[in-house]
Amino acid sequence: MRITKERRSIFFRTPYISETKKWDSKQGKFNDKASDYLNKNRFLLKFQDRATTIITQLEQEKTYYTLDDVEKALRIDTNPKNNLIYPFWEEIRDYSRTEIGWKKRKCTNSLGGRYFN
Repeated sequence: MRITKERRSIFFRTPYISETKKWDSKQGKFNDKASDYLNKNRFLLKFQDRATTIITQLEQEKTYYTLDDVEKALRIDTNPKNNLIYPFWEEIRDYSRTEIGWKKRKCTNSLGGRYFN
């Protein structure tokens, strides 16, 4: 996901990787060819909603805010040393531990090797 303010951008990576044929680039979401596309799209929308809410709050609270302010607000405080965990990822992690998620976790990485999350 990309957030742009005053011609500067910040990118947030999601744990999803998609083939071009499984991604709708016009709408910015997974299409029906992707496995479990409804849940993946729900997670993406939830993350976008959270980012929009944070930006709206920052606009109301401050006359000027930076992309660093947005990034800090999106990160959680449970890992203060390096702030690498997003609540969005925690939800995906929790989903992957369910029985349905467990069956769908088998993936292929970009090098062609198989791995499990």
